Amino acid sequence: PGYAKTVVRTNATTAYATGRLREATVMEREGVPVGLAYETAKDVDVRSGHRPMDGVVASPSDTVWNYASPPLGYGCRCTLRPVDILDIPENMIRHGKIVPVNFPPRGTEATPGFGRRKDKIVYYHL
Repeated sequence: PGYAKTVVRTNATTAYATGRLREATVMEREGVPVGLAYETAKDVDVRSGHRPMDGVVASPSDTVWNYASPPLGYGCRCTLRPVDILDIPENMIRHGKIVPVNFPPRGTEATPGFGRRKDKIVYYHL
């Protein structure tokens, strides 16, 4: 039961995060100002390498998502939440756009093979 639960949670988190990124990217391309907020489960089980990303808000096209997109490991419960630009603090907005984050905060760690944007990966079929 533990293995199956981990696989289901990891795959569901991957699908959910990828869908949120794609949806927000389409909205951004159409001119809708939208951001994404990284959220942990905010409990004692959150891994120390995931905690620094909690509360990071960035545009869907920000390169931070290339390095720290949920899941960051097996069984990760972190998620991305859409954020209206009107709900983002003024110090994070410049010229009507979200200030770029570019890289994850220090201390952010992903299990090897995790954390990359799944919709940007190119798969080669032999």
